[in-house]
Amino acid sequence: MYLQYFFCHLSTGVWQNFDLGLFHWDHILFIILAAIALPLSLYLCRNISEKKLWRFFKIMAVILLVLEVVKIIIPLVQTGIFDPAEDLPLWLSSMFVFLFPVLAWGKGRVRRVAINSICAIFFFSGILTMFMPLILHYYRVFSFFGLHSLLYHWLMIFTALILFIRGHVKIEWKSIWTILIPFFIMGVIALTVNWAFGWTGDYMFLTDGRHTPFAMFNGLPHPLFVVVVILLHAGMFAVGASFFCVLQTIRDKRRAKSVVTKSEQPA
Repeated sequence: MYLQYFFCHLSTGVWQNFDLGLFHWDHILFIILAAIALPLSLYLCRNISEKKLWRFFKIMAVILLVLEVVKIIIPLVQTGIFDPAEDLPLWLSSMFVFLFPVLAWGKGRVRRVAINSICAIFFFSGILTMFMPLILHYYRVFSFFGLHSLLYHWLMIFTALILFIRGHVKIEWKSIWTILIPFFIMGVIALTVNWAFGWTGDYMFLTDGRHTPFAMFNGLPHPLFVVVVILLHAGMFAVGASFFCVLQTIRDKRRAKSVVTKSEQPA
């Protein structure tokens, strides 16, 4: 029965006899399975070679890009309509798709910005969206779009943690502002597209923040609304960056203490 409606939008009504969705048994089941899979996956990947780790990132980068194209094609095939105000990958979570190839193939400072941005922005964003996925306003959990969204945000959490565990995360307080570079690039594009289509879309939540807490600021003049949303995002990203900075400090102190202890041992 699920397979018959695997790609169906809630508006079609085919799911009306199914009590599924946000915080129903299917969503809770996924969260439980994801919580089990995360530490297990991290444990299994903790000692794999760097070559295999980066090969995995490259494969996932390709898969993520292909799935974004599939997400656009499916509604187009179903309805014959492509709505550029809604169907483009210009959402906050879409940044992860574009940062992943930079993570996989980038070099030097460019890759460093991608790594730090993924950790600072998408670790907590992934956790939050796992519990409050906007996609479940439109699709059921056991649908293509529901599973894609939940697995996609699980990958955000996993990627941030495995990068930290393997020692690739190096966020410095003096350069913490660099994590905002991808956000501002995507924000300018999203704001332009929202404006171009008469503010009917809400890319990056910069039109009205529909279905999000940002909607509480809708009473503000729109330019001020945009500034508030950007500042709130920046604050959340700063919290994420600070979290990893603290973890780095703890890890570095433990390593330094371990080195001192070993050096004090008799030969």
